[in-house]
Amino acid sequence: MSAATDMFIETVQVRLLDEGVDVWRPVKARHLGGGVYELSEKPAPKGEHWEFAPGQIVNAEARDLSDGPAIVAVAQAQTKRMDRR
Repeated sequence: MSAATDMFIETVQVRLLDEGVDVWRPVKARHLGGGVYELSEKPAPKGEHWEFAPGQIVNAEARDLSDGPAIVAVAQAQTKRMDRR
């Protein structure tokens, strides 16, 4: 990954399903502009079921979680993948 690409990488919190309480996984994601992010394609750890799949493009928003402010994936984006090479 080039330095130019690295400047668009942020951490997005993805909700884990089937946990009984809210649990979030920090996932590296490429910021595509606005509130749109492409999640890393790195597979989810074994036994985790994410609300959004690795590699998926999502809408995200700022929220206050128990650990403080975070960028949280909230919906599948209605945009096509953009190539920033």
